[in-house]
Amino acid sequence: MPKLPDAREWLTFYHILRYPEAYNRVCFEMRSAFVSDEEITGARLGRLLFLNACIREILRLLPPANSKTAQRTASSCTIDGVHIPAGTTVSADLYKIQRLPEYSADPAAFRPERWLDAAEDTEFKRDNRTAYRPFLIGSGACIGREMAQQSIRLKI
Repeated sequence: MPKLPDAREWLTFYHILRYPEAYNRVCFEMRSAFVSDEEITGARLGRLLFLNACIREILRLLPPANSKTAQRTASSCTIDGVHIPAGTTVSADLYKIQRLPEYSADPAAFRPERWLDAAEDTEFKRDNRTAYRPFLIGSGACIGREMAQQSIRLKI
């Protein structure tokens, strides 16, 4: 029995279908890249710029690791003038961070073109791409990141 898409894959379908320009562009890109189903491989899907921009944009808007950011401080520190004692559980809200206007132009909108190199000459040229952390970073980073993205690509 075939596996049904998970929530992240459904959300990717939803956003691509909700925006006809994005849908048409993904369809054109895929039809231009592949003549038959047999040609479709994970490696080749990884080179489809707009498809991958759509996936990145979904992960920016709806980060899968949002609830997994809690960490205990190893030592006391001061952040923005607030003393944080050692052993305090701290967390970052990736959903909120990735939607802040300080980091992205039009932050609440589905705009996959922000991830394309051509975005350097658009309203997105000042986007802070280091704020993009849907799979976290460092020792808490998701080890299944590449597999998750590949799964989404293959199902689209």
